[in-house]
Amino acid sequence: MFQRLSLLIAAALVMINAKGQGPANATPMLNKADAGQTFQRQQSVTNFVQAVANNLTNTSKNVQLKASIFALNWKDSATKYASEYYLNHTFQRHTQVVLGGGLDGNSNFNAFSAGFSHDFLHHNDVTEVNTYNADMQPIYDLLNSINASAIDDIQKADSATFVMAILNEANRMIAQRDGSDFEDAIIQKTIPAANRESALNEDSTLLTFYNAVKQDVAVSISKNPAPGLNATNNDIRMLAALIAVQYYTQPLTLALNGYLTSIMKSGKAPSGPPDNVDPETFNRYIAAVNKGIQAKASALPGKNITQVYTYIQQQYTKHVNAIKLRPSLTLDYNYTYNTSIIQNQHNVSLTLLWGFYCKNPNHPWELNLAVSDSATTDTTHLTTNHNVYTGQLGISKVFASDDNGAALFEANLTLEYDHTTSSTYKKNNRDNYFPTLTLQARPSAKSPWISIAAKRDMNHANFLGFLNVTFNLTNPNGGSDKGAGAN
Repeated sequence: MFQRLSLLIAAALVMINAKGQGPANATPMLNKADAGQTFQRQQSVTNFVQAVANNLTNTSKNVQLKASIFALNWKDSATKYASEYYLNHTFQRHTQVVLGGGLDGNSNFNAFSAGFSHDFLHHNDVTEVNTYNADMQPIYDLLNSINASAIDDIQKADSATFVMAILNEANRMIAQRDGSDFEDAIIQKTIPAANRESALNEDSTLLTFYNAVKQDVAVSISKNPAPGLNATNNDIRMLAALIAVQYYTQPLTLALNGYLTSIMKSGKAPSGPPDNVDPETFNRYIAAVNKGIQAKASALPGKNITQVYTYIQQQYTKHVNAIKLRPSLTLDYNYTYNTSIIQNQHNVSLTLLWGFYCKNPNHPWELNLAVSDSATTDTTHLTTNHNVYTGQLGISKVFASDDNGAALFEANLTLEYDHTTSSTYKKNNRDNYFPTLTLQARPSAKSPWISIAAKRDMNHANFLGFLNVTFNLTNPNGGSDKGAGAN
């Protein structure tokens, strides 16, 4: 029973570290997903509640409040970000609502807007896409076998050692016909010092087998001549096996998750054994695993536990980065009512974002393709109905990011083509071209995005400038975060 327990724990820990960094760990991965998103991705559908101030240097300004439906979900964070609930609310997480207001040159309210956005693809969301890499399966299987074998060997060796330790003390007391120091003799010889005081008071299973061996000793002492016990005594064997698993191999297996995670994060082994693990047992485990890895060196990407798990993390990161570059396709609808000039405006757009590789995975390139239709009603001109089709082709590049992969500086170059299907305003052309360079920057992931755009009107040979600022009012886990924004 105890051997099976140790093997199951060992197998589970290996698979957690090798494969479990996918949908089941939605909460920590959500932060990673947002950290790795480009400015454009965060702008399309946000995980946050955002406040966006656009065109701050112009006479016509507007302020928007954007929030995913999931961010507005009334449930507490612990419930929302539990794996099952999180994964069952994909539509909420990839749909946002938008409310806004416009200001004139005197900062008077003159417009109201409302809309929504929905990402149809979202295959780039690492919090819901299975990040398991089938190419790594042979390595996972081999590591699972090596780890389980190492722990099983340690458990068997400890169990045999404790059988002899308990047997020797039991027969000593039988020979002396004195079992008064039974507790000190057995506990001191087998259980780690940190657990000795609480072992018999808090461990009912241990107490059961302990009392069984104590009774065996008492029975032998009561006989004349007093027969000694032997290594086949079932009570001694069960007590020894329980101590070996519960106080040595089980703490080891429970601590391995954190230990191996530390290796994968830093690329080097921690300076000492994990807390609550017997140092000698831990060193025996590392030696056994390294020996197993060396014996299978031709099938594994390393010669020791540190090299192999560092490689696993590198491959996992590479796989996740590839997922983040997958395309997203977002449908947007926005309605605006203006108290003057254009009274009603309906805008529908479809935006495709598709990343592609570069040398640094935290500094990706991204293709931006968008089409939209804007229909307006204008009561101040003879043209009362105005319809414009717009196409945009752009490319963006992340030039700077922090240690966690959060983008800090990006540039976006876009060519926009507008075609008016209705009659045009005076001095306006039916076809217009607007090349635009946009720079987005923030000093840290805890700071708001500052966006500056320079847009050239090719027909009239002049430049337009825009300044936008965005604040995230909540972070992905539901708490306040007045920085980390995306326009």
